[in-house]
Amino acid sequence: RGPPATATLDRPEPASTSSKRVAVKTTTNDDEAKEAVGSVRFTSKTATADQMAQISELRGRIAGLTAEEKEDMSTWIDKQDDVDLFRYILGFKTTDAAWGKMKETARWRKREAIDNILSEDLSDCFEPGQEEMLYLPLDNRDRPILLYRSALHDPRRLDPVRFTRYVTQQTERAMVQYKLGRERECIVLVDRIGSGLKNQDPALLRELVPVILNHYPYLVGAVYVAPISPVFNVIWGILKTFLDAESQQRFILCKGDYTATLKDFIPNEVLSDTLGGDLNVTSWLLDRQAGYAADQQLAQLEQDLSSAQSGDIAFDGLPATEDEIINIAQIRVSIAGEPRESLESMSDWILSLENGDILR
Repeated sequence: RGPPATATLDRPEPASTSSKRVAVKTTTNDDEAKEAVGSVRFTSKTATADQMAQISELRGRIAGLTAEEKEDMSTWIDKQDDVDLFRYILGFKTTDAAWGKMKETARWRKREAIDNILSEDLSDCFEPGQEEMLYLPLDNRDRPILLYRSALHDPRRLDPVRFTRYVTQQTERAMVQYKLGRERECIVLVDRIGSGLKNQDPALLRELVPVILNHYPYLVGAVYVAPISPVFNVIWGILKTFLDAESQQRFILCKGDYTATLKDFIPNEVLSDTLGGDLNVTSWLLDRQAGYAADQQLAQLEQDLSSAQSGDIAFDGLPATEDEIINIAQIRVSIAGEPRESLESMSDWILSLENGDILR
């Protein structure tokens, strides 16, 4: 993830970034020598023999949970594959720490009803087209882009808890749509054009950052911030208190010609026009109002078909058959492809349909 030679990037710490990269590379050479044949991979990282043993240990601990212990946990805990376990090991290092965080996440998901968050209506958080945080399509390195339009943020408008829930919903949707966390990591792009002190929100950071760090480890490969100004240094000083040294190194502060830096890995059609690309984010959001939810539903349907979990879609106690799931998918495609002007002549009911409704 090092910057290209033509880019003008600045790491958050004053020490030489090149020396840090050399130190990191020297450390990982020892790990690479211990890679297990056929071991688990996530993006550029391959589990070592020691990490494979940790994954096996975590798998045993999950199997050893009693019914009483599971009462306050989400069923999420039983659905974790080896890549998920590997991410927790990468994020929290020791088996005990990873296991503690997994149990904490399972309880958090049960307590906050995260497993059902995709069916929750949070459309009132932002005016259409004015969403402050959203996932854009993949960059040139096969990573979805979580864009934060910081100039739109008003700390007084939306409660930090509800804002965090909105970001959680977007992340859960990206995990289904883009296989985030299983096949891909994402990047965060902070668009600071027009952002000033009035847009800074320490209360939101205190609520949001721990959720991402504790419950979604190693989903974010890098955070690009552009452009940099003295105002950013104010919020960076607060943000650093939540981040360990490794997490801080994922922040890449773009100075100078930040547009050229970002275009090195983000296609023009995906880069916001405020940062020098061709994408008008507001228009893109408005055009995708119907298709946005449909994409997530279609991705979920694809997951159901591939894993034979059609029991998750049912009506009157009867689970959907494979043929019925295919029919639901066809209707979802039709809804997603309906022109915006046509949808405007219809009730919003058409966009609120759940898969169970279509099955009925």
